[in-house]
Amino acid sequence: MGCSTYAVCLVGLRVDPDKLQKVLYKKDLRRSCHCFDEVPKSKCCPECGEPVWKMVKVPIDGYREDCKFLDFTLCAKSANRHPEYISIRSTGYINFSQSGMIDPEELDLPVMMEFMQTKLEPLGLWDAQAFGIHVFLYESC
Repeated sequence: MGCSTYAVCLVGLRVDPDKLQKVLYKKDLRRSCHCFDEVPKSKCCPECGEPVWKMVKVPIDGYREDCKFLDFTLCAKSANRHPEYISIRSTGYINFSQSGMIDPEELDLPVMMEFMQTKLEPLGLWDAQAFGIHVFLYESC
């Protein structure tokens, strides 16, 4: 098994990965035992012995685990890490034999910044100092 390295250029926001993970998921009480159509009155199923209800971590509305979040894309610097960038525009992952570009004609940074602020501020993720054009290497081993 080898390692792959890709370059990424994006317009967006760098965020604390732990803070982002806390926002992307919520806890929800879900039925964990389906032995009976009707929910047993006891805490544990009389058939299998498992708890009838279990608290699970589920994605919030607007987040898909394919790294789409609201109108943005989430990016990480390696395959083993949580996302730490929220991107409104990106080149995607570019390997050594490719080149990529974000067309300057498409960049209206004040409008992009305002759009991201409107969506992310209510979630506590907005930081004007972290907004900009970011370039990094992505590693997958």
